[in-house]
Amino acid sequence: MALESTLISHGLPYPENIKVAKESIKAVEESGSVAATIGIINGEIIIGLNENEIELLATSKNVEKVSLHNIAISLFHKHNAATTVATTINIASKIGIKFFATGGIGGVHLGSEDNSDISADLTELSRNRMFVISSGAKSILDLEKTYEKLETNGIPRVSYNSDYMPGFWYDETIYTVDQNFKNIDDIADYLKLVEENNHNSSVLIFNKVPKKNSIEKGIGNTLGFLVLILGLGAMLGKLVAESGAAQQITNGLIKFFGVKNTKVAVMFTGFIVGITMFYSVGFVILVPLVFTIAASTGLSLIGIGLPMLAALSVTHGFLPPHPAPSALSVMFKADIGTTLIYGVVLAIPSILILSLIHI
Repeated sequence: MALESTLISHGLPYPENIKVAKESIKAVEESGSVAATIGIINGEIIIGLNENEIELLATSKNVEKVSLHNIAISLFHKHNAATTVATTINIASKIGIKFFATGGIGGVHLGSEDNSDISADLTELSRNRMFVISSGAKSILDLEKTYEKLETNGIPRVSYNSDYMPGFWYDETIYTVDQNFKNIDDIADYLKLVEENNHNSSVLIFNKVPKKNSIEKGIGNTLGFLVLILGLGAMLGKLVAESGAAQQITNGLIKFFGVKNTKVAVMFTGFIVGITMFYSVGFVILVPLVFTIAASTGLSLIGIGLPMLAALSVTHGFLPPHPAPSALSVMFKADIGTTLIYGVVLAIPSILILSLIHI
């Protein structure tokens, strides 16, 4: 089973790239097959990269991404390079490897009618017999034209347990496959017939991303969560406004900081609230406060709101336990406490710069 190496060098950040590369190899081997990750090391094509070679492609800064148009140049200069889908298919087919597994394939790009931008993946799929298992064409492509181009090039579009072609991270598109196979044995029998009839092109076997991991599921969960959060936040914000709490908080801030420093007070409040609450929650809760302060001081809504938004935005982006900094801490195995300290050091001047524009 051939595997590409562009995913390692250009597709994912370190160390996730190594983790996925090893997991892919393990999955192939556990199925009873032999994994062959293809790449180029010092100008030599390697069929079956070892752990050290995978590490090299995953961590080096000067690894090239080679397709058919530039692979010979890379070999000539003895470079380290990662192979694309097209290059991997081309190399694997020449040495008799019949199967290739990847994530998303390339296709017809949006606007191709103006610039003829069509991936070499489709060319190699049409002129090499390879059984390619993938999660579909990448969703950023012109999927309709890609779907039609596959048919024009004589590339069968079959799938495992789905009536529709997937779109990489989308588990289904609107484009129907030529055949939906319900079990693996039927796929094996079909591929034997393909070989017996000397079909010249590759066969695309779509294996869609599980629904729970698809982008629609992720977006749906996020939107559902945001609706709940915004709803509860709006109710709390309404209570703050109607109960007189907003006015009392306003009076307290003005008394403590003074009218001249009201914007600094709002910025400080946004910073404290932003540390403990998600951006959307803090925004909904603090909006009544912004209106009340603006009405009490005669200052502009923009002048009051911008420092608050700056503080909320920066804390959300820089400080754990917010999602992005927390995820990056886990990805790079950074200490959460240290990340928080550095985040605060960066957050404060960032908020000041953004806020002082209108102060």
